Amino acid sequence: MPLNATRISCGVIRAADPYLELGVGANVPAIIKYPFWKYTAANSKATYVYVNYAQAFAPAEIKDQSICIDCDIGIVLKGLWDLKPTVL
Repeated sequence: MPLNATRISCGVIRAADPYLELGVGANVPAIIKYPFWKYTAANSKATYVYVNYAQAFAPAEIKDQSICIDCDIGIVLKGLWDLKPTVL
């Protein structure tokens, strides 16, 4: 998908503990994925954010606390860069 054909909108995520997973596949889930799911489930103010092409999902237990972006990470990062946020 070409970059100019993709529009990415961005909002501010306000969470006590945002867990951001970028492009981590299913090869070694015990290192990042499972702990992030566990920490998110244990904290009702946490948000799990996952960016990965064709693998973006979250378990049902944390569905309402998750933002899953099924897209090439390069497109997502380019879109975020183009937004030029004034507040980080």
